[in-house]
Amino acid sequence: MSRVIACLLVAMVGAWARATPDDPRRALVIRDGVLLRAKPGTAAPVIGVVHRNQVVMVRKETTMLEERGGRRAHWFLVSVGDLEGWLFGRYVTFDIPVPEPDTYRPVAPMDWFDRRFGPGEQYRGSHPRDMRLSIEEYRQLILAVEQGDPRAAYVLLHTLYADVLTRPNDPELHYWKPKLESEALVMNMLVNSSPMDSSLHKVTKGLPAIWWTRTRVMRAVEVTGGFVAWSFPLDSSLWSDPDLARVLASQGLLGSFYQRFSEAVRGDRNLAEHAAKADYRNYRFMTEPIRKDRALSMLALTKCPDMIQFLPEALQGDEELLEAWTQHLDHRIGPDAVHLPPHLADNLELARKTMVRFPESYCWYSDSVRSDLFLFRYASGLTACVWRCAPPKIRATEFFIQAKERCPRGH
Repeated sequence: MSRVIACLLVAMVGAWARATPDDPRRALVIRDGVLLRAKPGTAAPVIGVVHRNQVVMVRKETTMLEERGGRRAHWFLVSVGDLEGWLFGRYVTFDIPVPEPDTYRPVAPMDWFDRRFGPGEQYRGSHPRDMRLSIEEYRQLILAVEQGDPRAAYVLLHTLYADVLTRPNDPELHYWKPKLESEALVMNMLVNSSPMDSSLHKVTKGLPAIWWTRTRVMRAVEVTGGFVAWSFPLDSSLWSDPDLARVLASQGLLGSFYQRFSEAVRGDRNLAEHAAKADYRNYRFMTEPIRKDRALSMLALTKCPDMIQFLPEALQGDEELLEAWTQHLDHRIGPDAVHLPPHLADNLELARKTMVRFPESYCWYSDSVRSDLFLFRYASGLTACVWRCAPPKIRATEFFIQAKERCPRGH
């Protein structure tokens, strides 16, 4: 009896000795959809899924065999990446060929695509989001996308990509994440995405911040014509990279993103000129040393007169510049659109000039300027509705009442 017990103990010790945390064994998964569980046994919660040709590290095994589907095997505690769980031993082998097989390499041709989604451009009229594809079909889509197939990119975006975005913590999707983050796949997905819908944003939304290396950023900007920049977070360090600004400038898009860049980037004169040419309202985002450039300020103020509020104090006494600004005031500027700097808001002479060109400018000035009865009478005589901007001193006069009565209802 003692010899039987001793043999059992040796067998049990031997079973555990084949794989320990300090001496794990490599094994190859031999089928798709093998469930990883929190504990040995089919009643334990599923915490992950592994598939054919994945190599796992076996760290422990149960001492007792279990029978499933007519085959007896141990349960193995395995790890793959940052995932660890128990799987039934009949689904792995310790005979790993050299070289190791490709996890994602399909075993069947992609002849199912046309049957599912139609030939030619018909796939765009389908609803792939409502379809569930097999593991093998997803593998084929991934390889087809990496090879530049726009049809596969469209279907993948609306199936597996959408699943990963909506269920990022789903253990069944853990297997796909590394492949969906491959550079070849992402770049081809971006090439086949449109900035006019949400597809481009969907491609980038699930990518971790660490994925965006400088090289990948530049390439993504290139293949999307710069539109991928809309997907970069506002707090990203990318907005401190002057080379990114130069690439966007070369594609005519810097004007749309100029305000996102750091002050150091916005302090570059050449980049500021590119941004201004794209949209002179970018003048407000330029650093003060850039805005002190008289020629640039002249262009900004004549193209967009409401930029006067950002004029540096050093240029607020430049009569030629202010005269040019005055000559470009017109009815397209709303009476509330311009906010003058304090020094200019107190300038009575400037007020007289601007009201000749644009009577509504009465409302832009300080109380002391608007208290000038002549200015009020002049402005209200041409544009009755400036009464609402009148200061208390003017409201106490009969001219205020007359101006208010002349103003159309609702103004």
